[in-house]
Amino acid sequence: MGVIPKLVSKTPRPLFVPTAPMQPPVVWMERGGDFRKTWTRSPRLPAGEYGRCIAAFPRICADVLPVEPKTKGFYLGKRIQHSAKGRWPFGGGAQRRGLTTAESAAEKCYLESGIRVKPHELIFLFAFESFWECRDVEPQELGEHCMTYTYCFVPTAKEIQEIKLDPTQFDLDHGVQLYTRGQMERFEESTRELLLLYWDAAFGE
Repeated sequence: MGVIPKLVSKTPRPLFVPTAPMQPPVVWMERGGDFRKTWTRSPRLPAGEYGRCIAAFPRICADVLPVEPKTKGFYLGKRIQHSAKGRWPFGGGAQRRGLTTAESAAEKCYLESGIRVKPHELIFLFAFESFWECRDVEPQELGEHCMTYTYCFVPTAKEIQEIKLDPTQFDLDHGVQLYTRGQMERFEESTRELLLLYWDAAFGE
């Protein structure tokens, strides 16, 4: 009989309860125990092969959104790659086989920002299906179809100060900045509408 692993535990981070989060994705396994440990780690595909894969199938992604509850703001970097080019959370990379979305989000957060956050410390916020006009993998004009799961957490001041952005993904001159809803409303990037939906899920009344 299948079981749903418990992914929630106590966290030392400040408590944050989103105003209107979506229902977290259910994780189901065919039988008792976590048999994923016996699986071979999924391979990294060559660019051409990877490009053909995302031209044929939707890509599952996991994003991590650092929040600042007092000012009701988001810490955002400025992505220099398609898709989601512009100011955006961390993550966005494809989910690897064998990882839950929370595990993938934690992994991507560390790779792109240097922040080590545990999967159980992440709070599920929002899921959406998206269609992007351009993608980073050639040929870019094929665009990209994604299903993205977004998690949030409250970072410490030290974590924000010590962030090390991935220079292949983010504009280092912009760094990481805290944005309120009013500031995000003035963004001109295509990501603006999604960020406002995130804000409504996290802080909307």
